[in-house]
Amino acid sequence: MQKITKSAFCKKYDNADELANALNVDSEVIKSTLEDYEKLFNGEGEDTFGKKVFPVAAISANEPIYAAIVTPAIHYTMGGLKIDENAQVLDEQDQPIPGLFAAGEVTGGVHGSNRLAGNSLLECVVFGRIAGVSGNGAARGAPKAEL
Repeated sequence: MQKITKSAFCKKYDNADELANALNVDSEVIKSTLEDYEKLFNGEGEDTFGKKVFPVAAISANEPIYAAIVTPAIHYTMGGLKIDENAQVLDEQDQPIPGLFAAGEVTGGVHGSNRLAGNSLLECVVFGRIAGVSGNGAARGAPKAEL
């Protein structure tokens, strides 16, 4: 079983009643939600929102519950530096700028005119590795004065 570590964003509650008290909500609502999820996890019934995959096993209302506060935040930009398949930054004429590579939040256009939700971390990893490999190759072949 995976060990859950303490963080500033996650708090442990001993059971659903304790969580409900902290949230100032009726504990029956939380218990009912947990029971509904367990049924869906076990393949009994259909989710009202159309969800088909339930990868996490249900928990009992009587066991510890770890809850996190989720708040909206700006975490990405729509747009940025245009890069090619080697993560090299392109100029206004779509020509590579020698020695300049980029990945992650600073880039744009990988998914067309709009970034696909949920892909930012994957995009950072994939193009981060590509930029690292490409930049290393460019550095090995360039005179030190150009770096």
